[in-house]
Amino acid sequence: MSASDLIKNQELSQTEQDVLAILYNDPAVKKHLQIMALNDTIELLSLSAGGHSDRDLAMAHENIRGRLSTINTLLSIGSRESQSNASKENQS
Repeated sequence: MSASDLIKNQELSQTEQDVLAILYNDPAVKKHLQIMALNDTIELLSLSAGGHSDRDLAMAHENIRGRLSTINTLLSIGSRESQSNASKENQS
């Protein structure tokens, strides 16, 4: 039995995707995500100053890079939807 047999794949409806696009386009949400990214970047830069082992440093870097990648994805959700809507409006 594979993992996909145990876990049901869920998909968002178009309405749910539209709601998320509106949410992630909200200036307060964008600002919050940008603040989170800034804090993670500061943490990433400060790691080099500590007395961490090479292994611990590499693991911490990967963890923070993963968080930054996630934030980047969330920030791009709204902008992709905006670009898609602008393209649809131009075609009309």
